[in-house]
Amino acid sequence: MATDLPDRTTARRRADHTGSEEPLIPAEPPGPVAPGDPVSRRAVVAGSVALGVSVVLASTTGDFGVLVALLVAGAFGVIAIATGFRRFVHFFVAACLLRPLVDLTAGPRGQGVSVTEIFGIAVLAVMLLWLFTQRRLLVERVVAPLPLALLAIIAIFTLSTLGSPDLGEGLGSTLRMTAGIAVFFVVDLLLVTRRLSLRDVVQLVLAVAAIPLLYPFLGVLGVQVTHQKDGFTALKSVFYLSNNFAHFLVPLLVIGAAYVLRSQGRDRVLALAFCALVGAELILSQTRGAWLGALVGVLVVCVLLNRKLLLVGLAGVVLAGLFVPQVNTRLADLEPDSDQPYAENSLTWRLDQWARLWPAADDSPVLGSGPGTAVLLTGKEAHNDYMKMLVDTGVLGLAAYLVFVIGAIVVAWRALRRVRRLARSDPDAAAAHPWVEALFAGIFAYALAAAAAAAGENLIDNVTFLWTALPLFAAAGWALRAEPEQLTLARPTT
Repeated sequence: MATDLPDRTTARRRADHTGSEEPLIPAEPPGPVAPGDPVSRRAVVAGSVALGVSVVLASTTGDFGVLVALLVAGAFGVIAIATGFRRFVHFFVAACLLRPLVDLTAGPRGQGVSVTEIFGIAVLAVMLLWLFTQRRLLVERVVAPLPLALLAIIAIFTLSTLGSPDLGEGLGSTLRMTAGIAVFFVVDLLLVTRRLSLRDVVQLVLAVAAIPLLYPFLGVLGVQVTHQKDGFTALKSVFYLSNNFAHFLVPLLVIGAAYVLRSQGRDRVLALAFCALVGAELILSQTRGAWLGALVGVLVVCVLLNRKLLLVGLAGVVLAGLFVPQVNTRLADLEPDSDQPYAENSLTWRLDQWARLWPAADDSPVLGSGPGTAVLLTGKEAHNDYMKMLVDTGVLGLAAYLVFVIGAIVVAWRALRRVRRLARSDPDAAAAHPWVEALFAGIFAYALAAAAAAAGENLIDNVTFLWTALPLFAAAGWALRAEPEQLTLARPTT
């Protein structure tokens, strides 16, 4: 992690290799402590273990576990505030690492207060406090379509909640959205102030993925890692639903595929092994919407990085559909049986669900009928984020969501173009490393994949999606204004 920063009162301007001059926002005092400081990584590990133990207790002892989780999360917040947020980056890293583990205690929505909700609210409170301390930088960073769209979504969700038929569900959706969007701004500002580097963000993504990827292997010991979905056994890992696990895997597979195409030797073998593990677990999740998203993302990666492999990828998809039993059977189940006309995730069911929800958009066309309307009217989620936003938050909400979706795609594409431009102008530049191009190609491909998957899935207020996708888009937005030497995945020199 880079720790040598200029004084916060010093503003500089540097011209990048494109010849354009970009203002460098004055950096805050360094967040991470210097190597060798005994508080540094041991604080993260100790805090993570403490909250991890509380989560395990919560999953086995009910209310007592909730109390322990609340106390430990509160202790995290007190420490962060008492130290003037000088260790906030460690708090944030610990929260990200623990969030998938906390999902072990998740249950159906509306079933009382859970550890997941307590954890989310506690982390949100600390993030908002830290963002308030960084308000000067925050104001300068929000003046762009993507962050403005995210703030608009929060505002519209809040207003729509006031008219929601289920105030509890509306408030829950708004808090989930707020937490995810707070993560977006936190990652952006941690990168701006150099408390995190681009390399740190990639390492954090891999660290967060470790437990969900390895947890399914505990199934051989009798640990519950699957559930029944539409008559199929679906892998769910630490998550409550296999859908959440599947959409957690999509960006890992898409970015992993990009790394495969831009690596060599042992690194390529490791990237291939990673993609094989992620791909196998994605198939076992039995989630067709995530399969579609992953397919779109991987094909876009092939177009961007190696078009010769595009036909190979398409051939692989056809072969998987024909000969992989889990895929073949699941695709054949798109048309529901007559005995189960509303089988979840079937194509026919989705079309009928959207037709039933469409008239509800006329009841309150401007701000919608409030979060939770789809479930109240039909007993099921909309399974289409565009329809959900129209029904729940009206035309204003749908417009803000479309700006966000398009903005994420445009920002990721511009970040990829900038990296390529820097690499062409100086082959020895940090951004010229193939892995840097692979990362931003993967983020762009994932932005397209998420936009496609949102047409048939419930992603917009899903905590798993928000905490996975928004940090990647934040990194892409930061890359547009970062100094060229910061666009590196190399180990920092000290």
